[in-house]
Amino acid sequence: MITSYSNDDLDIANFELQKAFSENDLETVVNIYRSKAEFDLKAGDEKSAYFLMTQAYIYALEGGFSVAKELKKILILAGREAL
Repeated sequence: MITSYSNDDLDIANFELQKAFSENDLETVVNIYRSKAEFDLKAGDEKSAYFLMTQAYIYALEGGFSVAKELKKILILAGREAL
């Protein structure tokens, strides 16, 4: 998984995301969105971070992944999701 995002890294992440969607690999979709969200949070871009975290949450719910509970807690604490 990518841990820093230069322009080249973003191209790779976008390719990986498109591939994951085409293969219906929701676990990878969730991991990519969450990874980028965490990076954006560290960089101080909350708007992008919580948008991406929400995307990770939606696909985690769709995939029935247990990480959805953790993502929901993060979004609640940020005031982006209701109880």
